[in-house]
Amino acid sequence: GDLLAKIDDGTSFVSQFDNDSLAELIQSIFPIAGPMERAFIKNSLKEADEMQKRKFLFYFWNNYEPNNPELAWKKYQVEVIKTNNSFGNKYTPGYVTDRGRIYLQYGPPNSIADQVYESGGGSHDGSVPYQIWHYYELGDQRNGKFVFYNPHLIPNGYTLLHSNVIGEVNNPSWQTYLHRNQLESIDPPQNDRYEGK
Repeated sequence: GDLLAKIDDGTSFVSQFDNDSLAELIQSIFPIAGPMERAFIKNSLKEADEMQKRKFLFYFWNNYEPNNPELAWKKYQVEVIKTNNSFGNKYTPGYVTDRGRIYLQYGPPNSIADQVYESGGGSHDGSVPYQIWHYYELGDQRNGKFVFYNPHLIPNGYTLLHSNVIGEVNNPSWQTYLHRNQLESIDPPQNDRYEGK
């Protein structure tokens, strides 16, 4: 139909991207994609040829904002760049990280409680770095919380530990994971730099 013609004759905004860019642009929409689209990204993206990637990307943004898919894409790209700058490291782009996905999927939190590393007094005190993101409202749900922690002290290496938001990981004993002694028993570091301090 008309859509395919638009893609094929190069008038659509998706025709400007090369194959590598297309793959990355498609991966970056995972946080806001629906279940079927997520399944495509997870299972079929590697096998898809360049034309299929173009079509997928165009259909996605055309469904997302039929009046101006290109503008919607541009606005979203700004947010993706923010997540890459804020949550990424040299191994992982920000949009792939848990914090990046949550940010892109739900928007910026209303507040962030940021607990940096505390070595504590004795060898078993203190906690690993963690953050609690708080949303006053998320769809029908009020008072949404996300707890991210960084057990290995990797730059921007936060993973989602617990959330009370429907459909997200729920870990009722999340607080026990924040204490260093707890983590050492789960996953002993190769050499404990903090011993005896």
